[in-house]
Amino acid sequence: MNTTNTLRVPVDTQVNLRVTSADVFHNFGIPELKVKTDAIPGETTDTWFKASDTGNYSAHCYELCGQGHSYMDADIIVMDQEAYQDWYDSQSASANNDTAANVAAAGV
Repeated sequence: MNTTNTLRVPVDTQVNLRVTSADVFHNFGIPELKVKTDAIPGETTDTWFKASDTGNYSAHCYELCGQGHSYMDADIIVMDQEAYQDWYDSQSASANNDTAANVAAAGV
């Protein structure tokens, strides 16, 4: 499977999605989590899901949207609360380190 991105979410937590498109109509869905919504250029659609089990899931585009359509898949990783928080904290720390390095490199 070709994966374009990975979405990590905590288990038993409502996840709100705001979905749009920069090019053509898409239809984003995660069948196992019973969520599906349109991605429309120039508009934003809102949807949500709540995963009750940890694990790996797949998101797909269900709209025949163009040449790369069959490769528009993404991984959804539902993590227990503690593992998610550890991952989130590590991402925040990494982003802060990158920002500090960029500021230092710029001589600010």
